[in-house]
Amino acid sequence: MSEIFLVTGAAGNIGVRVTRRLAREGMVIPTVHEYLPGGLLAERLDITDAYAVKRLIARVRPTVVVNLAALADANVCEKNPEQARAVNGEGAGTMARAAARAGAFFIHMSTDLVFDGEKGMYTEDDRADPLSVYGKTKLDGERAALGSGARGAVIRVGFTDEWRSFMYAEDAADAVAMVARARAAGVWHAAGPERMSRFEFTQALFTAMGLPHEALRPMAIADLPGQAPRPADCSLDSARLMRATGWRPQPVREAVTLFAAELPR
Repeated sequence: MSEIFLVTGAAGNIGVRVTRRLAREGMVIPTVHEYLPGGLLAERLDITDAYAVKRLIARVRPTVVVNLAALADANVCEKNPEQARAVNGEGAGTMARAAARAGAFFIHMSTDLVFDGEKGMYTEDDRADPLSVYGKTKLDGERAALGSGARGAVIRVGFTDEWRSFMYAEDAADAVAMVARARAAGVWHAAGPERMSRFEFTQALFTAMGLPHEALRPMAIADLPGQAPRPADCSLDSARLMRATGWRPQPVREAVTLFAAELPR
């Protein structure tokens, strides 16, 4: 049977890449809330509108639903906790329950910020204890998805003070595709293979772009005004996903070289 993927949040940085990657696996129905990049044909969908979600899923009959929609700016979430809960928590549950009714496999994209940063290199078995409204509402979304009755997966990713497991966005798209293909249910960590600070990542990016970085100096995000609480070390251990699916993220320095090559000159 040919796959039909319904992807929410398709206009985002990850969403564009996931949509493009899944097109190699089957038909993709991308959806956006408001922003629509040029060249992207997509349905409009507000994931907090249960009736609209139910109606769209009944019409397109997806075999896989990928929920990338989120209020993802941690500082905005701190100032608008109700909106964050509606989108990141309740919206994820709405999507998952609709997927369950349709018999579709459900993939929910989550974040490394569900952890408190006291340990680092977190596995899927470690206790989630988020510090920020963003992290708390994303954890709410995980729980709503896992408790919805849908067969599916939560994929925690790490992207960009804190230590992270930085990852190339194309690798995140590959992780989604491989989890979908394997129907690998459960919680998975998908992050870069190296633990590094944001400062080290910036140095690697400047080097890949041929820019001088000797004048760069590290500083703590906590020293900036108006910042959401940030965990010190939320790096992720992705060994379980790699063993289960064969997924292999690229080393950071190779990834930033590829990213730099994509930039307009």
